[in-house]
Order: sequence, then structure tokens, then C-alpha cells
Amino acid sequence: DVGNRGKRDSQILLLQLLNRVMHNHTLNQRRRRNDYKELNELETALDDALREMGFPLTSKSISEQVKYLMAVDADTRLSKDSITQMVYSMETKPKTLALCGETKVDNKDDSWVTKMQVFEYYTNHGLKKAFESVFGTVTCLPGCFTMYRL
Repeated sequence: DVGNRGKRDSQILLLQLLNRVMHNHTLNQRRRRNDYKELNELETALDDALREMGFPLTSKSISEQVKYLMAVDADTRLSKDSITQMVYSMETKPKTLALCGETKVDNKDDSWVTKMQVFEYYTNHGLKKAFESVFGTVTCLPGCFTMYRL
């Protein structure tokens, strides 16, 4: 699905950067030991942006401050307490690795395409996920509104 590549690629880049920071110590420690790989251009841009927001990337800051990664499509509207409910669920169920919110189509009656989208959401996000959860696991979460445990 080419339409979701940007978000998926962004998630991969961010997780790669967090992984490198967590498992390779700080960049200065790696430089002293001469066993580091320089951050690539995208990782450097992410690192700079996070630092500008007051979030310096160190293994300590990540392990102490970051528990979850939230992925939300730009055209997804959230209810006021949706993220609070997701965090509560993650906090009370420590074995949960990821979860998603319920998604609905706002413009379901606008065209035959949106009507098909409603049917797809109902079968894939409703029926299929409910069936899989009977077995204690869900194989794939929709990316439009998903929280991951880091």
C-alpha cells in the first residue's frame, strides 16, 4: 500500500534512532570508544527536531520518559479521552505490546468508495479483530490510530 509509506517509514526511522540511542549509549561515549556509526542525515534531522522540542535523546531520557509511541493519521480525529483510555489500558495490562482505537468513517454516505470503506472497517477492524482476540492475540493493528509499547 503506497499511501501509507510515509508514516510507516517515519515510524521505522524513529524506532531505529531510539534503538541506536538505547543500545549504543550516548554519541559521545561511542565516539570515545571509536565504535560508533555516525547518525545518517534523517536521524540527525530527527535528533535535532527532538532536541529543539526539549527532548534530548539519551538512553536515560528514553528509558525514563518514553513508554509509548503513538501513531495517528493526519485525517484521524480523536475523542477527548481516547489517548487517556489507551494509556490506562497499557498501564493496567503490562503484557500488552500495542493497541488501537476504534475507527469509524465520518463521511460514510458521501460516495460508493466511502461506503466500501465502512464495510472494510467493519469486517477487518471489527469482526476479524474480535475473532482474533478470542485467541488472546491480534495479528495486525490498523495504523491510523495505534499505540505501541517501547
